Amino acid sequence: MLFHFRLKPVEQIHGWGDEGVQSLHWFGLTDGESWIDTGTAELFRYTDEMVAHRVARGDTTRSPHNDYYVIRLWEDVLHLLPAVMEPVPAEVLRLLRPGLPAVSWSEAALERGEPGEPGPGEDEWYDLVDTATGWMDARRLDTGYLVSGPRIWLWRGGNDTVTLHWDNRGLRIGGIPAWAATAGTTTMPAERFLAEVRDFDRRLMDAMAERVEQVRRHWPHPAITLDVDQLAREHQARARSVTEALARAPDATDWPGVLAALERLSRIHPLPG
Repeated sequence: MLFHFRLKPVEQIHGWGDEGVQSLHWFGLTDGESWIDTGTAELFRYTDEMVAHRVARGDTTRSPHNDYYVIRLWEDVLHLLPAVMEPVPAEVLRLLRPGLPAVSWSEAALERGEPGEPGPGEDEWYDLVDTATGWMDARRLDTGYLVSGPRIWLWRGGNDTVTLHWDNRGLRIGGIPAWAATAGTTTMPAERFLAEVRDFDRRLMDAMAERVEQVRRHWPHPAITLDVDQLAREHQARARSVTEALARAPDATDWPGVLAALERLSRIHPLPG
């Protein structure tokens, strides 16, 4: 199983807003922990040092995994899905593969420019670098809601496989290494990846359907306003999301343009090995 989660008991969930005027919605009821098990590493798992630091500062969960609303990982995976399913040409991957070296290279290219070329900060130069590397950004999982969030990329390449690559080297929180999984790569057939996404969706939607019925029968936080009918409506909408994501066509990437931009940039700044 690739995607894992554990919802907190309803009794441990907190409301949103100021004391006395708190409310909660479907999103907030997904409070829990989530992680990705690649088979060789657990992504979104903190280092032992980080867990000890959090416990020393009063964290009562003591969980080694990302403690946040589970729905956020689900949303970000579905948002990425159309781009992930668009194959990346082998010619592009031979020149540049998603990862930290490619990010560092693109950042350096934006900053430096070259004599005789549009200067850094100029629109034409920015557009050139963006054309060469923007496709990687579209395949990077959003973890910006976390402090020093893990760096994770997914893309579809040769032999109809999906590659999942992570590189968390150098990511620290308060001087402490943040993530147990430092750097690595795993691949799987594209159909298996889609099956994992559907399975994640099914398990989370089933768990949340049960949770909506649970709070309809008994809501243990009388001081927190909860609209149960709205919960049911939002759940129905959320349950359609995976089908909508699979049906949504990605913005077609101009791969010849990407290749041309990479080749032009490579003459100015050697591509990372």
